[in-house]
Amino acid sequence: MDEGGAEEGAEDVDGAGEWEGAVDLEGNWCGRGTLWLSDHTHDDNPRDSRDGARWEGKMRGGERTGRGVEHFEDGASVAGVWHDGVLEGPGVYTSDDGDCIEGTFVHGAFEGGAREWSHDHELQFEGQYVDGAREGPGTAYLPFESGTLAGVWRNGAATGDRFAFTYPGGGVQLVGSWLDGEMVRAVVLRDGGGGSSGDGDRWFHADVATAASIATEPLLADPYEEGTVDVRPSTVCRASGTAATGSAGEGLFAKRAIKTDELCAYYSGTRSTHAEVDARPGWDSNSNTMSLAPHDDVTVIDVPPPWDALEHYCATLGHKANHAAEPNAEYRHVTHPRFGHIKSIWAIKDIAAGDEILVEYGYTDECPPWFTPDLYGKISRAAFG
Repeated sequence: MDEGGAEEGAEDVDGAGEWEGAVDLEGNWCGRGTLWLSDHTHDDNPRDSRDGARWEGKMRGGERTGRGVEHFEDGASVAGVWHDGVLEGPGVYTSDDGDCIEGTFVHGAFEGGAREWSHDHELQFEGQYVDGAREGPGTAYLPFESGTLAGVWRNGAATGDRFAFTYPGGGVQLVGSWLDGEMVRAVVLRDGGGGSSGDGDRWFHADVATAASIATEPLLADPYEEGTVDVRPSTVCRASGTAATGSAGEGLFAKRAIKTDELCAYYSGTRSTHAEVDARPGWDSNSNTMSLAPHDDVTVIDVPPPWDALEHYCATLGHKANHAAEPNAEYRHVTHPRFGHIKSIWAIKDIAAGDEILVEYGYTDECPPWFTPDLYGKISRAAFG
């Protein structure tokens, strides 16, 4: 019994769902229970499945009331407080992959300040919502700690003339127009400590590489890299047999002091598939390839000739970093408003101005002829003079 003579049972009322819970003397659903909104039965045990669309909470007079959780067919859910059958007040929507939005429901939709979180508890967005979508001032925190995008959202998207992408660590921004989340036209803004200064002579736009084009403006240098790294003759020696044979060629160097866990450089390039790369003859054809797995199991970034020469391509410089058995930096995934999802290089130790930035290439079962693991650690930092 529950709430004044209620009886326990299961009932489907006018197609509104099947209620597992109490019913009051007037036949209304009441008390705590589960309202099944879709078929949830198994042939072998009709009550064994708990993965159908359903609402779990309290009923009064046949209406949802108080705190409850609604689960959807796709695995998403919404938790909050219902008043007379409608979500009102603080609540959380969780998608089927675990991402969530927390905010305030008004008449069943998010209104006002809200926050979006990834399934691994990384903040993705904080700002204003109207009628369940981003609308008004807000800041998006890009995947892989790639920086932030701040501006006034419209119809759920980054659309407007005053958006600002801030690089990791701050100090450098791309400021201008975005349309449906894509950078249309932006200039560089730098914080020099005594105030901000702009660079109106160069304009940046979304320029994601394809298999045929590495960039529409391959000589337009990234403004963050300009102040952080440059390319010089490498200090690394490469081995053949038991002897060092010569310099690794060009290398990536720090123009300023770079702290541990600070971004060093970006690594963009043409986009191929693993199958296309594997079909190429020998290591010389794949010397600058970089997989985007596990986040993208198809795409391989590449900086092939002639783009491997600075006079042809310098939009990003990450492909110039050489290998070391004891590196001071590592590859990470990153999202960039110009290049899209690419790789990047981050310091894993403090790097002094003028030091070469070195990464571990991660060779396992295959490696190029110059790579000899037993010797490489001894000579990887040998100065060539």
